[in-house]
Amino acid sequence: MVASAACGDDARPSAPPTPPSTTGTQSSDSDGPSSTPVTAQRDELVTAVDAYVRARNGTDREAYRESMCASVRDSAATRRPTTEVTVDRIENVRVDGLTATVTVDLSYPISQDETVGPVRGVQWIFLREGGDWKQCSPPAFGRPNG
Repeated sequence: MVASAACGDDARPSAPPTPPSTTGTQSSDSDGPSSTPVTAQRDELVTAVDAYVRARNGTDREAYRESMCASVRDSAATRRPTTEVTVDRIENVRVDGLTATVTVDLSYPISQDETVGPVRGVQWIFLREGGDWKQCSPPAFGRPNG
């Protein structure tokens, strides 16, 4: 599970994050210039998901901005997320050259006493930019299931 940090200026420190479950991960061989083995790319993407979620939930706007690909960076970074997101599971990691898709199960609070989730099967797209995987799709929230 990716630990989430509170949003806003009154953020309290949180415990160190624990790694999310990566059950069911799959990947294809890279078509791009990277010679990184598939397992290492999968591990890099799990790390990128964790970094994105921590940056999104945190108060460091520059870290949040830098966790996203160039095509969504400027518009997304101007909007401060209003709720924190917790990724409960990462699966179906697929790498195709410099593009990857990751399926996550996530939860998020809608009030102080109520959390929506798990929302299963949310697909995020990542692009490899400057040697790092960057989140490149606006996080989609859906209806809870399971």
